[in-house]
Amino acid sequence: MIQYLQKLAQYDAWANEQVLASLSTLPDGGAPSVREKVITLVAHLAAAKRIWLNRVHGKSAGTEVWPKLTLAAAGELLTQADKDLVKLTAKLTLEELTRPVIYRTSRGQSCANPLLDVITHVINHGTYHRGQLAAALAAAGSKPVPSDYIVWVRR
Repeated sequence: MIQYLQKLAQYDAWANEQVLASLSTLPDGGAPSVREKVITLVAHLAAAKRIWLNRVHGKSAGTEVWPKLTLAAAGELLTQADKDLVKLTAKLTLEELTRPVIYRTSRGQSCANPLLDVITHVINHGTYHRGQLAAALAAAGSKPVPSDYIVWVRR
């Protein structure tokens, strides 16, 4: 199980790297709404991952769920969060996977979920938003790069 989570975290970081690289193909002259949507989604993806990592370590959220960031700042935040998730999974034990992560939601609700569920959520959340980013890029006339898990394992 630990090796599988490590592999998923590495895949997630690679997939985010692919998407960030593909954003350079977004035309500057494209519809502002598409460009804004892309930046908003990348910023959210980065912030949400950082929030969850902070929660795992018993810290407050530390950022807004939908922050207003530049694409460069969002990319840096996402890259660092990816590295931190890979680092977290690299030192996990089976016992830690059942440890409850106690936190407050963005709406203030008190929750506790096992670390395994939190890590699973973070990776699935990234996949969901990368799909939205690919659709936005395609709508803007760019060709999104594949970021599927199977593409990663075939490398």
